[in-house]
Amino acid sequence: MFTDSPRVGAMIVRALPVLLACASVQAQNCPPLPDASDVFVFEDHANPGKSYTMDAGAPFVPDRRPVAVVAPFNASYSETNPLGWVGWFRDLDTCGEELVIRLDDAWDAGFRRIALNRPGGVLQNSDQVQMSMFWYLEQQRRQAYSVHMRDWINEKRAIDPDLEVGLFIGTRHNSPCTPCLDGDADLTSTTDCIDDPNFIPGWQGRLDAATRRSAEWTYQNTRPFINNGVDALWFDSASLRGNTTGVMSMRDSILALQHNPDYAGVLIGGEAVPEGVIVNGQWEPNPAVLRAPWIALHRFFIQDSRAGEVYDPETTEIGVAFMKPDVTPTYGIRDMADFRDRGYVLWSWRAFSFDMMQRVCDGENNEFYDAVVRDGMLADVNADEAVDIRDLEDFLTQVVSPMPPVRPAIWDGDINNDDIKDFADVIYFVQAFVSAQ
Repeated sequence: MFTDSPRVGAMIVRALPVLLACASVQAQNCPPLPDASDVFVFEDHANPGKSYTMDAGAPFVPDRRPVAVVAPFNASYSETNPLGWVGWFRDLDTCGEELVIRLDDAWDAGFRRIALNRPGGVLQNSDQVQMSMFWYLEQQRRQAYSVHMRDWINEKRAIDPDLEVGLFIGTRHNSPCTPCLDGDADLTSTTDCIDDPNFIPGWQGRLDAATRRSAEWTYQNTRPFINNGVDALWFDSASLRGNTTGVMSMRDSILALQHNPDYAGVLIGGEAVPEGVIVNGQWEPNPAVLRAPWIALHRFFIQDSRAGEVYDPETTEIGVAFMKPDVTPTYGIRDMADFRDRGYVLWSWRAFSFDMMQRVCDGENNEFYDAVVRDGMLADVNADEAVDIRDLEDFLTQVVSPMPPVRPAIWDGDINNDDIKDFADVIYFVQAFVSAQ
């Protein structure tokens, strides 16, 4: 359709990449979906045998272990890459092997919690992260998760049964067989995706634990990953209580899914962090953070409105995700240690901050410390990939500073990893420093 309206014309130009992308990723038929006719729905009074309440299941228990993010998606869009796959995940013949290499990198660095970022990719200009992320993928890419990832998880869980592998996915969904969404900002997805036979125009679907269609689609989208070893689901843009298109808000749905029998043994978390409340003139954490884990990017927590928030590590799990350290807002190892000391759980987005994470955390069983020792970089206290006078200065500063509120690590001056700081650490550091010269 032609138009002389500048606004409509601009919308058509912006919509064209999505239209072409939908056409390119829908060149195959959707495989049979898991049967979701028998899923549990929150307070489904019409079907009491498949209904649940907030009282079901075990209570939320915080996990303090750091998380490594492995990212098949990085928004590297092109005509031949409409879903924005990172370079190593584009080739259908090698994407499974390449995924295992990145999982191994996280494991070898000491991480025992891993999250896959947007495992189904995201259409350019869609302005949202969709939850539908498995069934419309090519067979080889599905097998990267259902074969390569599954085998890797099984192998590593035989070594450490507490290994957690999760997904960072969206709260919005259409049919599980399409990457297209409705109601995208500045776009009319009904037009963009009209040629996709799986797309349901007008469906404004968001995570809603009390609506059957949402419960069914959430189950169908996540079940192939859960069946293959995934045991954590992190939902993007899920913290707003009033942002809902059905019966239940996304925030309350996160809280409800903690108790859904269909997800027994699966951690359910959300992004970003619900705002605190003022009680008798004093700031207090939002009650929702006592009932589920939440995560946000580092820049979220340094806004004027959120800076300085402190959370009790005994009752909350608030993740702070560090991306590239040289992109504004920048950060360093001191910033990471500060968040650690204030009760946050550290997330390393991609591999940019693995080195820093290893020096501010030991690991539950010394996994991070052991990785630094294996790399022969024990004297690289500040994680700048060099052993020099700055490491000596940082070590001397930290070794005489007060003990941190958590178990001390390399950055804190505990070079021999005995959880105290004393003269023995000086000897260890000097030996490591001299050996590195």
